[in-house]
Amino acid sequence: MDYEKTLLDAHAWAIDHYYRKTAGLGGNVVGVGIGHRNGDPKNKLSVRVCVVRRLDQGSVRPDDLIKKDFDVVQTGRFISYQGIAGPGSSLGLKYSAPNIDPALAGRLSAVVQFGGKYYVLGTNHVLAVNGRVPLGKEIFFRPPDQFVDDPDQYIIAKLSGFVELHREEANSVDCAIAEIVDPDKVTDKFPDSVVSYTDLGEAEPGMEVVAAGQTVGPSGRIVSAKQQTSVDYTFGTFDFVEQMSIVSDGNSSANGEMFARPGDSGAVVVDVKSKKAVGLVVAGSGTHTIACSLRSVFDRLETKLPREKSSSPASGAASFQQLPKERLQLTLGKLGAHNEP
Repeated sequence: MDYEKTLLDAHAWAIDHYYRKTAGLGGNVVGVGIGHRNGDPKNKLSVRVCVVRRLDQGSVRPDDLIKKDFDVVQTGRFISYQGIAGPGSSLGLKYSAPNIDPALAGRLSAVVQFGGKYYVLGTNHVLAVNGRVPLGKEIFFRPPDQFVDDPDQYIIAKLSGFVELHREEANSVDCAIAEIVDPDKVTDKFPDSVVSYTDLGEAEPGMEVVAAGQTVGPSGRIVSAKQQTSVDYTFGTFDFVEQMSIVSDGNSSANGEMFARPGDSGAVVVDVKSKKAVGLVVAGSGTHTIACSLRSVFDRLETKLPREKSSSPASGAASFQQLPKERLQLTLGKLGAHNEP
């Protein structure tokens, strides 16, 4: 039997038998993906089952024991990386409401272009709080090592759209987009030129990656792809599919460094070899980082961008039509003072 097909069948079986039976705050299985056994690229690909903690065999019902053929990884729970605002945080909301944490902070992921306009890319749970922040609300930049007492001086964008998270069905992305209102305050240059191409890459198990925030973080590797997992937010727990799971490399782990940490939501995951962006950081535990596919993010956000008005040739009346069939595009070297001669 074809090994790849057998692996995919085993992956689907594990999701049904282990993950869906125990999903939620009380469940011990928090993710099922495909990756190299023990996280070693030299080993064969296998089904990886992520658990909050390893349990003694005697405390688990026989029907719930995880097969020996599967790789069991203790990760802890995955929580969204919407950290407390402070040095190194990037974006904040100029909006207050009883159900919005005023200390929300996350990363400006990247600058993208669509229909002749430029947008800031980020996560839903930071920029939109899953619909709790109205469209059009202002987003400001938090300079590192500075206290922002007047957000008006740092406003860079207004919320344009987001992909809503649903509890009753599996989600694939956590993302939002905001139109840039002051291009002079925004640069699309990645730190250390870690991203060299505007076209996107595809994540694969074993791929060496880095997270591009305000600085390039410690290197890591993708240990699981096609992962189904649950993520805890301040507004509830949500199920995700087709995620990538990342750990920091051996040297970084030895120094106590994490691939990403609270406040890094929205950081772009970059393939070290190709220098192409592949993912968007959305959550993590004490040992693993969860990211969604950047290509999926682009595909979903294209349907959320505002439409422009046009006149109907027949009636002359104003009508709405979709922007020209143009793909959302990562930009490099188009915005910011670094582009001046």
